[in-house]
Amino acid sequence: MSAVISISKRGTLTLPKEFWTQLGLFSSGRIVAQETKHGILLRPESSPATKTYSKAKVARIARAAVQRRSPLTSLPARRGSRG
Repeated sequence: MSAVISISKRGTLTLPKEFWTQLGLFSSGRIVAQETKHGILLRPESSPATKTYSKAKVARIARAAVQRRSPLTSLPARRGSRG
């Protein structure tokens, strides 16, 4: 999600509602603005800093997660049974 946000003469930014919802913000809430090598990271004050991944990295992580969740039919058959 991205948006062009204007800065007022006082330096105030107004975030679109979609950002509020995504970040779990509320009126009079506080956010942390953190400079990164990619730009400015905005996050809710109470959440820890997170790592930013490229779309390609996110896709690799998702593929690995799917591979780890292979169907039960791919598991070897159990020997014997407990009774």
